[in-house]
Order: sequence, then structure tokens, then C-alpha cells
Amino acid sequence: MVAGAPDATVKRMRLPRRTALPARQCPGELAYYPYLLGGLAIEWVNQVWCADVTYIPMAKRFLYLVVIMDWMSRAVLAWRLSNTLGADFGA
Repeated sequence: MVAGAPDATVKRMRLPRRTALPARQCPGELAYYPYLLGGLAIEWVNQVWCADVTYIPMAKRFLYLVVIMDWMSRAVLAWRLSNTLGADFGA
């Protein structure tokens, strides 16, 4: 603890366990999604982008955050925050 710093209590949130979704074509089997960038040499900026949608819990609801990032530089290219996950949210 640093002298003069306020005593902050950090609460850890438990994340749900990752489970594979069943494939719609084969109800008894699990879906397998291969890593498509495995053989690709990412060598320059703007070669590969990635997207993530996550939720932020609030007092009585959630906020949803979508982020578009460059894979090489990890720079945030665009982001949007919304209280709904409508079809126009990522546009």
C-alpha cells in the first residue's frame, strides 16, 4: 500500500465459464470454429481488424460496448456505447 493513497477495496467479478455452443446442424455434437489467422503473417497495420462486443453491468441494467481494433497495432479504430443491442448498434 502506498503512503497517502486511499484504501481501495477491489471486488473481483466472476466470469461465466466458456462453453461451446452446440452446432445447429448436428444437435449431439459441439461446434468447432478454427482459428483462421493461424497461417497468416500479420506484418503491417490495417491488414487485420478485430471486433468485440461486451456488456458493462450498471445498477439496474447493462450498457453494451462494441470496439473495432487493428490487430497489429492494437489501436482502437472505432467504438460505440449503447443501452440496447439493436441491429443499428454496430452501424
